[in-house]
Amino acid sequence: MSRIGVFGGMGPQATVDFMDKLVRLTPATRDQEHLPVVVASLPHIHDRSRAILGTGRDPLPMLLSGIDFLNASGVGVIAIPCNSSHHWYEQMQARSSVPILHIARACVAAMTPPAASVAVFATRGALASGFYQQALADRGIRSEEHTSELQSY
Repeated sequence: MSRIGVFGGMGPQATVDFMDKLVRLTPATRDQEHLPVVVASLPHIHDRSRAILGTGRDPLPMLLSGIDFLNASGVGVIAIPCNSSHHWYEQMQARSSVPILHIARACVAAMTPPAASVAVFATRGALASGFYQQALADRGIRSEEHTSELQSY
């Protein structure tokens, strides 16, 4: 059975939340029935949102290193429970020998039935990147952005 690669640590709580959902939603009655997972929790990766907004260091080399690690670990698919890292999705996918799930495309595909319009609540970096808006537009769904002084980078 192929392993699932989880590229996490961006932030650590998002990784824990993803893993909790993966375990709870797996129809297993004993340990041996759970999915094999390799988790790379790498919180040292430069701030993705600040990089997108032009005020931070480029995280791409570190992102690619994480992809290399998971590929070398023999995973069959990679999930990245960090929204803003998907700004570099194309470069990560080009580097990977296995599919990387795209967070926005997966979210939009799970919408049943599709809505006419959706409010996008995200960090400034994820909003500026536009990948959620593009994934919604690809399905004919209008996006409305949320902005707030409370919004994080």
